[in-house]
Amino acid sequence: MNNIKTLFLSARPFIFSAIMGLFLQDPLILPEFDCYDDLDKHHKNHNILVLDDGALNPNKQDTFINELLTSHPDKCLLYTCSTDKNYIASVIPSGIGGIISQSAGTEVLRTGIISVAGGGRFYCDKIEKLLFDSSGTGKQEFLKCLTVREKEILFFTKEGKTSKEISQLFGISVKTVGRHKENIKSKLGLHRTNELYKI
Repeated sequence: MNNIKTLFLSARPFIFSAIMGLFLQDPLILPEFDCYDDLDKHHKNHNILVLDDGALNPNKQDTFINELLTSHPDKCLLYTCSTDKNYIASVIPSGIGGIISQSAGTEVLRTGIISVAGGGRFYCDKIEKLLFDSSGTGKQEFLKCLTVREKEILFFTKEGKTSKEISQLFGISVKTVGRHKENIKSKLGLHRTNELYKI
């Protein structure tokens, strides 16, 4: 982790104390980032960008996140205070490297940073629970065998999106969506596609 150069976008003081304990190499914290061009200049010198969405101006939040994720989605990690399922779902198709709830703790943040900086994808357990187990029954536990992309496909399938709509969200073919659904069914021991809606 010491060789991961991390750029944090946060204007909230308590975030500073949380991230200082992560022992990152030269973490850069930008408390004010209304100008996307300045951000882009800084991001080129870092392995990963951690965006604290709670520090964004709510009127500019969607625009700013969309601009950011259009240019660097795979090396971005959203550090969110939101528990709005629709908001989280709106960020997923961007290809973002990871989403972590701010209540998940610094060790989870550290794990997410390492995963995304290494080219992986990461959603913390709290985000997975929000997406897959709003009833609190622990259903998301059996999804651990799925890849991040399979979980994304499953989520949007459960939300009623067609394979064509999902393919358009992620910029992949309908055939690829179908292959993901087949893999999901196989891993979960399901036989029919309509069983995916009941998970």
